[in-house]
Amino acid sequence: MPSLAIENLILVFGKRRFSLLAFLIAAAFYAFNALIPHLTGFPSTYATLGILGVFRFYLTLIAGYGGTIGTLSHLALIATSTLVGMLFSMIAYKALLLGSGFGWSAGLIPSLGVFLGVIAPGCAACGIGLVPLLGLGAASISVLPFSGLELSILSIMILLFSIVYFSKNMTVCAINK
Repeated sequence: MPSLAIENLILVFGKRRFSLLAFLIAAAFYAFNALIPHLTGFPSTYATLGILGVFRFYLTLIAGYGGTIGTLSHLALIATSTLVGMLFSMIAYKALLLGSGFGWSAGLIPSLGVFLGVIAPGCAACGIGLVPLLGLGAASISVLPFSGLELSILSIMILLFSIVYFSKNMTVCAINK
């Protein structure tokens, strides 16, 4: 990674509010992935436990999610969550730096990485993500050589590329190019 990219990463994450934003987004992304399989049961869980009980139940699900999925899937989800938090924090920094949005195309590749991270956060058997919303079942992902873990790895690679590319161009004005 070139020194400009490292300098820009230090610039962004040296500011407490952007580090906190990255952490909060990463935690929300992780929690979202942990809760996806259980959201359809919300009405019956709410009817049984009430709002406070549902809150405690979902916190328990999030805290114990690592034990319900495979180790590699869990590590991939943690990596994806961290990278999503970093990327969105960097995007927020650049948006504040420029005073407004900076174009649709700047978010196309990162969006693909986030999309893949949400679709299949781990292996098909333990972390199915949003695949069912696309009309696909666990069997459609489990036919892949690594049962869907390759989608998580692809997501991580895309997010890493996006962060490096974005950080190199963090303080470069497109007009000056």
